[in-house]
Amino acid sequence: ERPGSAGLAAQDVIAAVREALPRDGALFTETGAFVCMLEHLWPVDAPGLYYGTSGGRTMGLMVPAVLGAKLAQPDRPMIGLGADGSLLMRLGELEVFARTGVAVPLVIIDDGALGTMKSRQKSRGLPDYGLDLHPVDLAQVARACGLYGVTVRDPEALPAALDEALRA
Repeated sequence: ERPGSAGLAAQDVIAAVREALPRDGALFTETGAFVCMLEHLWPVDAPGLYYGTSGGRTMGLMVPAVLGAKLAQPDRPMIGLGADGSLLMRLGELEVFARTGVAVPLVIIDDGALGTMKSRQKSRGLPDYGLDLHPVDLAQVARACGLYGVTVRDPEALPAALDEALRA
């Protein structure tokens, strides 16, 4: 369930992405504070429908992985689901999407922090230190690279935004 204080929670994003992505579509993801929830809530019933990381939970993997997959299979529906810290590592690759004409929705959960590391600090009783990110308007960065970028803040607006992105 969505925490009472949350306007748009990770579970809302996961549910909306699952609903928007056709059953033969592929989800590409990476590390993020949301990944354990995603792996619990995302049913996979055939190979080739879910591409995530394992072991070290590689930061920044989703962007180049979904870019390469979409170049290889341009007609297949795909969505990339990642986090703000990981996207910040790969901002230059947004220009590659624009230059190559690759159109695939990138859904970025923006919690303003390196959330996985922040969670690890907390679970180990360490002080919260150095993991909050400077606010970056990621939708504006996408637009600056020649892409369509939108920020969604409530769960009711997310399905329409995803449908529009998949049709774009």
